[in-house]
Amino acid sequence: MVKQIQERLNRAVDNLPHPDAKQLWDTPVRKMEEHDYITRQETGAAARRRPRARGWAISFACAVMLCVAGLGWYTQNVMVAAIVDLDVNPSFEISLNRRQRVLEVQGINQEALEILEGRDYKGWAVEDAVETLMLSVDDRQYLVYGQENAVLLSVRDNERQRADELSRRLSHRVQQTVDREGTPTTVLRQSYDRVE
Repeated sequence: MVKQIQERLNRAVDNLPHPDAKQLWDTPVRKMEEHDYITRQETGAAARRRPRARGWAISFACAVMLCVAGLGWYTQNVMVAAIVDLDVNPSFEISLNRRQRVLEVQGINQEALEILEGRDYKGWAVEDAVETLMLSVDDRQYLVYGQENAVLLSVRDNERQRADELSRRLSHRVQQTVDREGTPTTVLRQSYDRVE
């Protein structure tokens, strides 16, 4: 079947007229007397306006894309997406961006302000910041060996599932830190689905 089709196609091609190049060049061509909608070219003011309008449209589209990209970067890196409250006796409030990087750590009471003096946690992963704060609290003996110690960890995020997951991870990290230091401590955790 395929062979028959090939033979027929070959015969059809062989039967086509094969003019030589000289004959093609010498063939008279009738010129268009009037341009149609495809070949018409604008002249005058209309021709000068079109490139300018296209340039403005491209500039506007680029500006919109830059604004969207800037807004995306802002919401990922600068805007507060979650807040972690770490209460031992010193109380800390840790503001996080969407990538769960520390934007700011604030001391709520005088003891916390003393611990934070001269330190900047901006850009840290939240787990590392919480661990370092817990080590500082333990070093200053706010957690006492032989007594019942408690840490309250509160996480506020606009998405409840993300708040629960972050609360679980941080409470595990706090528990690991105090266990490694040998200070018996109970970690209480709570999460909220609202950042205020």
